Amino acid sequence: MFGPIQSVIFDFDGTLVDTMPSVIRGLGAAIEFGTGRKIPQDELLASFGSSPYEVLRKWMPEETVPRCLQLWLDFEKSLGAADITPFAEVEAMLQSLMDNNKFIAIFTGRDRAGTLKIARAHGWVGRFFTEEHLACGDDGHPAKPKPDGILKLVEKFALNKDETLMVGDHVYDMMAGRSAGVKTAAALWDLPPGKGTQRSRFREAWTKWDKVDCDLRLASPQSLMGWLGQNKLESP
Repeated sequence: MFGPIQSVIFDFDGTLVDTMPSVIRGLGAAIEFGTGRKIPQDELLASFGSSPYEVLRKWMPEETVPRCLQLWLDFEKSLGAADITPFAEVEAMLQSLMDNNKFIAIFTGRDRAGTLKIARAHGWVGRFFTEEHLACGDDGHPAKPKPDGILKLVEKFALNKDETLMVGDHVYDMMAGRSAGVKTAAALWDLPPGKGTQRSRFREAWTKWDKVDCDLRLASPQSLMGWLGQNKLESP
């Protein structure tokens, strides 16, 4: 059993919803528009973690970023709920957390409008959390790995840091959680694309976290409830 944990703050993209295919397409198109270069997928993946603006700054002069960011945002706005779906077991995990009286919040680099669009499409707003439970990339605080989004939620809802867990799929999520003084858990169910079987890719993903300072590595959403000592998940 791992705890006591009363509050869980989730990253969004790559943790609750499978946004990787769409993000790669949108980011790749924006960078190609701004630089004329086609960037390999593995290099695109390595640049994730910060807000969209900061990601683009890594690839191009700052004066080029605004129009490329707008192209990326326009692409994101064109996506529907069918393009960005929850990972298997995520909704059951969120429901189980609610049933066990856990507090749920989100700290994401995605913009607020985009986050709410996806969350509403899947019926999560009002069911698992409200708009007030979000700390988003355009809310005015520094991007991950800075901890400000977590600290904002901790202060707003008077959370006990010793009883709070940050769950994410990127090292920046872990760094932000550590800096904020909360416990951290790596979500490994967003397997990296590439060759090999699902098992081999999971083994590779697990190994990559060997030198990352985090408290837990979670193989699936269901495993989070096991660590918290709660009942196994049931499908909603």
